[in-house]
Amino acid sequence: MLKWISSPSPTAVYRATGQDRKPSFKVPFQVARGAISSSGQRIGPGRNGRPSRRVPESHVTGGRPSMPLVPTWPDILLRLALATLAGAIIGWNREAHGRAAGMRTHLLVCLAAAFSMVLANQLLATTGKAGDSFVRMDVMRLPLGILSGIGFIGGGAILRRGSLVLGVTTAATLWFVTVMGLCFGAAELILGGIAFAIGLATLWGLKWLEESVRQQRKARLSLTVEQGRLGARDVEAALEQAGFRIVASSITVQPASGVSTLRYDLFWRGYPADNGLPPAVETLLAVPGVREGDWAPR
Repeated sequence: MLKWISSPSPTAVYRATGQDRKPSFKVPFQVARGAISSSGQRIGPGRNGRPSRRVPESHVTGGRPSMPLVPTWPDILLRLALATLAGAIIGWNREAHGRAAGMRTHLLVCLAAAFSMVLANQLLATTGKAGDSFVRMDVMRLPLGILSGIGFIGGGAILRRGSLVLGVTTAATLWFVTVMGLCFGAAELILGGIAFAIGLATLWGLKWLEESVRQQRKARLSLTVEQGRLGARDVEAALEQAGFRIVASSITVQPASGVSTLRYDLFWRGYPADNGLPPAVETLLAVPGVREGDWAPR
């Protein structure tokens, strides 16, 4: 007869009892005492060597339905349909803004994440380590690899032209729809729906809020002035009085033609959609001695 002996080490200790007992021996085991399987069955021996009682699934998952060990085809199709719909709607926002990663890209990324999570769900029954193998199968590495790989697509969506950076929001949206697709693929439909609602509110609602708030803007002003009629100090004083902050300046003098070119990098507060010529710059262009000017907001 074998008797279970509790042991803090990762081995199960058995000791023979009776008249013809032999020295105790240890058997390695992979599951800690008191672990709970996906079906709600407690694995391993209980206290005093007696079998543990079955724990209701509602106590394990907090009362909500858990991801089934073997999903049915209607369940899989529902997950993929929700991932397709959510990815397409969020991708349409990027498509409307003329971004390279539009509706089709976001749809495929979200659907690929959902497929990977469904595949991980299908492989849950094979998770673990066989007794005659050193290889341990961890299905959660599949969605983790998806999250790592999406960084390459996100990096390709970001474009930098001088001081102008485009595509950061698109890259973040691609990563977001990947996580959302993983939620749908894992049968966390409520969590995926919440992520979808937050994504829509962020892309549409906060965009309107950003456009209604005054922000720090950048611009470059170039003025070609006649020498002796308008100096750099006069131009700088007029710009500062109008609320502009001069970040950098340069002067190019052309003695042969009798003109000078003044260049200024400016900061000021304005609305994102306000790309017209500011009144202060119009006033400077109308000053006698100014031959031409160039205004380039960024």
